[in-house]
Amino acid sequence: MASGKRGEGPNKMQLVRDAMEALGPKAKPVEIQKHIKDASNEDMNTQMISTYKSMIKKGPKGAKAKTPGRPAKAGATPKGEPMNIADDVILLRKLVTRLGARQIHQLIDVLS
Repeated sequence: MASGKRGEGPNKMQLVRDAMEALGPKAKPVEIQKHIKDASNEDMNTQMISTYKSMIKKGPKGAKAKTPGRPAKAGATPKGEPMNIADDVILLRKLVTRLGARQIHQLIDVLS
């Protein structure tokens, strides 16, 4: 029973890669077909060349960029850990330095 493997030399995908490298990424399947026939005496139909060309352009499997998840809720901490009171005090100190004590008091009055 035949295993479907060719004897020696590069596989068909590699032949298409080599042809695209020689002819450029915008080469038409018919041009690639002619290049492969001239270079390696290998017959490939244009549909297979088109499929391989698309696969080559997409890149390797798993190379997709991960889509970002939804944003964290306000006040959420990493891994759901409770915030430390010291972290709150440090944050408040930074706000006082940046905004001033008077504005912090006004904000507290508005929020309470």
